[in-house]
Amino acid sequence: MIGQILMEKGVITLAQLNEARRRQILSAPEERPLLGEILCQLGHVTSEQIEEALKFQKNEPRAL
Repeated sequence: MIGQILMEKGVITLAQLNEARRRQILSAPEERPLLGEILCQLGHVTSEQIEEALKFQKNEPRAL
């Protein structure tokens, strides 16, 4: 969900989100990083942008 929020806000592109998801899936399950961590490591977002998106997610719950 955080990836979708960041994309909707124009912070990341679909290609960047897919790259981060691919890296997450290829990680060992016991060491699997959070999507936001990967996006930060790749330089696509800042920790502040992740925090803002998480606050938005908390205040605007979406139907799954």
